[in-house]
Amino acid sequence: MRPPRRESVERALPGYEIGGPLGQGGFGVVLSGRHRQLGRSVAIKILDVDSGTDSDTDVEVRRRFAAEARVLARLDHPHVVAIYDYLEHDDLRIIVMEQLAGGSLSRRLRATSPQQACAIGLCVAEGLGAAHQVGVLHRDIKPANILFTGSSLVKVADFGIAKIVTESTSVTSGLVGTLPYMAPEQFGEGGLGPATDLYALGVTLYELFERHRPSGPVTTPGALVHWHLAGRPAPLVEAPAPVAGVVLRALAKDPAQRHPSARAFALDLAAAAAHSFGPGWLADCGIPVRLDDEVVDAARAAPPAALPPAPLPPAAAPWRATRPTAQPPLTSQPPPTAPTAPTPPPPPGVPAWTPSGPPAGAVPGSRGTGIAIGPPYLGSRGLRRLDRRRAVALATALIIAVGTGLGLLLNWPDGSSQRQQPAGDGDSTVAATITASLHQPSGKRGGTLKLVASSGDCDSWDPGLTYLAPCWSMQRLVSRTLLTYRAETGTAGTELVPDLAAAMPERVDGVTWKVRIRAGLTFQDGSVIRAADVKYAIARSYEQALVLRGALGYFGEVLRQSPADFPGPRNEPLSDFTSIDTPDETTLVFHLREPFDDFPYLLTLPQTAPIPASADRVTDAGSGYDAARLVSSGPYQVQSYTAARSISFVRNPRWVAATDPNRAALPDQITVAFDVPADEIDADLISGTYDADISGASVGSSTTAAIAAQPALKARSEVTVLPYLSYLAVVTTQTPFDNVDCRRAVAWAVDRARQSSLRGYGALGGTGAAGLLPPSLAGYSGVSAYPSDGLRGDLDRARGELTACGHPDGFDTTLSAPNRAADVKAAEAIRADLGKIGIRVTVKTYATGDYYGTLGAPEQVHAAGIGLALTNWGPDWPSGYAFFHQIADGRQIRGQGNFNISGLDDKAVNAALDAAAAKSDPENPGAAADAWATVDRLVQQSAALVPLVHRRAQVLFSERLTNVYLNLGLNASYDVANLGVRPG
Repeated sequence: MRPPRRESVERALPGYEIGGPLGQGGFGVVLSGRHRQLGRSVAIKILDVDSGTDSDTDVEVRRRFAAEARVLARLDHPHVVAIYDYLEHDDLRIIVMEQLAGGSLSRRLRATSPQQACAIGLCVAEGLGAAHQVGVLHRDIKPANILFTGSSLVKVADFGIAKIVTESTSVTSGLVGTLPYMAPEQFGEGGLGPATDLYALGVTLYELFERHRPSGPVTTPGALVHWHLAGRPAPLVEAPAPVAGVVLRALAKDPAQRHPSARAFALDLAAAAAHSFGPGWLADCGIPVRLDDEVVDAARAAPPAALPPAPLPPAAAPWRATRPTAQPPLTSQPPPTAPTAPTPPPPPGVPAWTPSGPPAGAVPGSRGTGIAIGPPYLGSRGLRRLDRRRAVALATALIIAVGTGLGLLLNWPDGSSQRQQPAGDGDSTVAATITASLHQPSGKRGGTLKLVASSGDCDSWDPGLTYLAPCWSMQRLVSRTLLTYRAETGTAGTELVPDLAAAMPERVDGVTWKVRIRAGLTFQDGSVIRAADVKYAIARSYEQALVLRGALGYFGEVLRQSPADFPGPRNEPLSDFTSIDTPDETTLVFHLREPFDDFPYLLTLPQTAPIPASADRVTDAGSGYDAARLVSSGPYQVQSYTAARSISFVRNPRWVAATDPNRAALPDQITVAFDVPADEIDADLISGTYDADISGASVGSSTTAAIAAQPALKARSEVTVLPYLSYLAVVTTQTPFDNVDCRRAVAWAVDRARQSSLRGYGALGGTGAAGLLPPSLAGYSGVSAYPSDGLRGDLDRARGELTACGHPDGFDTTLSAPNRAADVKAAEAIRADLGKIGIRVTVKTYATGDYYGTLGAPEQVHAAGIGLALTNWGPDWPSGYAFFHQIADGRQIRGQGNFNISGLDDKAVNAALDAAAAKSDPENPGAAADAWATVDRLVQQSAALVPLVHRRAQVLFSERLTNVYLNLGLNASYDVANLGVRPG
């Protein structure tokens, strides 16, 4: 959608004076206006879409926009925003509606009395009832969609995603709405009904009373979905008990347990308010109402002698929605806490909901397959990116990938069993394998750089979604982020330097950071890059379409507003995104929730690459992002793109080298071929068909042997350590591992050197990991708290720990692992190691998706009896905080999306983490090296995390490739923006 031209709007609406912008909605901009003859102020909602565009997205947007107009035209109700006109003029679609000067309920959340909250609830219920009567479900009730006139009359607004149905049409979810307010049935396969809207109204009222949502501090997408499906709201303490009972009934997981209609809800709420506040409450609350007479009578009725206390809704198991065939009897009480029987036939006078008829010309809803939501995954935080990519593939279901927090940025997954995984290496040799070599240096410009990948494509070309390290490196060709990593070999490549920013960020105070961008930079079309373009790029990462697909959520966790507070610039005006101020064209001021010393690292994320709002296309869930849409701010622009096949970059003529010291931009063209069979790539690299494998996979074992035997090949190969750790989590909440001596028995007994080869890292060999921190991070020491010859274990020390913990003859436990062959072999080796000291281990394997979902839920870990778990970890940026915070801090343990799998909650460790974080300085990582080494030592001594393998990779490149090195800041990926090729 394009911003509409003012002259086009004036031609379309000659009878109106066109004013300034009022805001931006989900499908268009909203301008103020005034009818010339009547003098009536109006809001003009405009969609400007090229009528020749036939993409599914644009066709659907046009359909929804027109449907909204038809819906509003049928809803002549005082508590629904009124529509005055709808017209189509050239490429414009225009809705003229009443202008509401009183703002939205989201601006009144903290200034609403309990009586006013009840009055607002009655008004919204009345508006919804009118919609339901004509077959319309709103599906997006939330404070931002509840508006007020200048006299505080309540209006339900924004029917842009309403569903219109007929009596013969069942409604399935399609997963639309705003996540914190979505009903359980909106995540499952099955039907929606009036109860769906009532659930969202219940969440809104709960928020009005308690000043927070019923989900409490839960904000990550996966955890929110789980809460809606299985969570139990805390009792309302700010609402009178009768009113609380009505609200809690609206929050029942099963729609059949909620009120059968909006009218029934309104009657119940009115009676409860009258009982709580007295018969005059409605007239005194200050909210004008236009209610049905029966509801008004209920609100004014004298209270009965007593109302029974309202029990809480049951803590239900995850509920999968099916269209209810009937509704329960109308009652003024919430459902009982016991499990409910199947829905009974409807009593007389309370039919199952069927709309009285659709509006004329309505587009019936189509029956879909529905979406099944799995448990939250250890998306970006502890799971190989291979697993996270599969999780969001949506082959048969949408799986929420919790991409918020401190996580694992992994190299491109390799799907072939013929390719070798990165090799583990012991600490005796690991320091020597930190890449410090610049191969074949040259400043020669020109030629075509030919890259290859065995994977099918990037996980996404959308800067708000992409996660794989090689994709971050390739996006640096076309996108400049606020900061980046120094273009250097070795650990110097982990240093932060300005990119789009003119200088390093200024810390104004504990929660405020200021960044100034370079003046005069332009996009590929010549338009100037403004601070607002960066703000928009970060704000769009809050979009639900991106969040649900697993977009990294660091900004949503660190900045003052979460995605629950600001649902993205397509849903709320960008001016409402107050977490970032742009006082002028080149300045951004970031407002954090609380101090966060690692904040500058976040400014390297692709989400900070500027995006002009006029060129944005938010990715729909389940769809790909066309790389040709990228608007370049870097040295190259996309020439052509074929999904899962190839991409080609050519020079961006608007790029000025003098403004960009971080990119040499030597080739004239860069091509990438995707989905080349893995067993062909090594031969292609040897022959020079391709210059480098961008996916970051190690060469195969036969190629490793050839490199060792042929000096010419060895000269164009590189071995580097990767910032990843494979480790064994020892669950401290599982008996007998609540005893540190029993945990230490495991740490002493495991043969870490054997783990290196058994987990598929055998071609390069190694003796396993001594400590936890990868050698590329400040604080690495290579010192083990459980030293042994070659890290092969010390069984005598292990038996002594068993005696100390009261189990000299051992005990039984369960070891979990993914069902990949290498992991199963590693688990069996650990089982054998522990068996030598009497610990009897049962190995339990899981499908990868099920496995990481289970590990992320402590209750599931405990219920499965898991005492030991094989897993992996790595930071999304090169700091001790990013590495340790989520896996070792006991204060970060959460019920879902948990990454502290061991359940470690040690006061000394927590204090050491705080001390190290206080010393951390992104501009001087070494300042806190000793402090992070202390954290490493204490966590090792807790024996809750047993390090197994520090991993490394061997890569091969063509003879003509120049300026070759693997940048540790980019997770040991090729620094593509600085590669070159020799001519010929």
